[in-house]
Amino acid sequence: MAVNMTNKYYASIMVLILLALVLISFRHVLPQSHYITMSVYNSHVGQQQHSSMMLPSGIPKIIHQSWKTDDLPVHFAHWSKSWKRCYPDWSYKLWTDTDNMAFIQEHYPWFLPTYTSLDLPVMKADAVRYLYLWHYGGMYVDMDVECIKPFHQFMRHKLVFGAMNFTSDYNESRPYVQNNFMISVRQHPFWMQVIKKIQQKLSEEDPEKMTGPDTLMAVLHKYMKNHDDVVIYPPKVFNPFSWKLKNSQNCKIMDEMDENQVEECKKDFPGAYVLNYHSHSWLSGVSKEIQQQKV
Repeated sequence: MAVNMTNKYYASIMVLILLALVLISFRHVLPQSHYITMSVYNSHVGQQQHSSMMLPSGIPKIIHQSWKTDDLPVHFAHWSKSWKRCYPDWSYKLWTDTDNMAFIQEHYPWFLPTYTSLDLPVMKADAVRYLYLWHYGGMYVDMDVECIKPFHQFMRHKLVFGAMNFTSDYNESRPYVQNNFMISVRQHPFWMQVIKKIQQKLSEEDPEKMTGPDTLMAVLHKYMKNHDDVVIYPPKVFNPFSWKLKNSQNCKIMDEMDENQVEECKKDFPGAYVLNYHSHSWLSGVSKEIQQQKV
């Protein structure tokens, strides 16, 4: 009886060994592509998820805006919703002053001395928005900027900006670009050039010259001489209403429009995808001399 049990046991072992050999042989007959390991599968799924979160140009689908707190003025709250309406599948982040400080402390402590030395809140808001785009990429828009209609077709470059008419003649070779509307891939080296420029100009009192459009344009115009991954669209696309020229009978700066007036303002620029209403909220705390230059 014991001998029979032993024979059955060894027979079972032999059958299992033969089955294993058959399976191994069969595996080598099939093409390697038929075998997907779990790590390859996870990687593939991760790539699919990753690609769904960015445009073909590499621009991540995230919108950044910034305000002192999460308690937005009425107009700002309304215009902020326009971005969620235009891009419902994009992530949205409203950065507060508290968020900004925590963000720099955690990720860019080497920039903290520069950041804290900036006297005016607008200077801090300017500087940190460049770091949003470096760190996360995506789209940055000021609170007084409204999305009129989606513009996916204009986001095919690594860096995207919109010009504003600062003079009656649009200068295509050196367009005036504000830092209220900027689109970028993640970790584009351009943004660190802007940050470096800010660190070199700590004695400047005018926010536009210290951290704002003047600094942005100085780096941008220099960058464009040797790179073709950036585009600046003419004013009619993203910034047709000029706070400098006041080229509209219905549009007013300094947040002086009610809802009906805003709707009339839009009618003056039927082809625009984006409108900047130039509330100039950043002038708070700026010297009267500088204020007079900006209105």
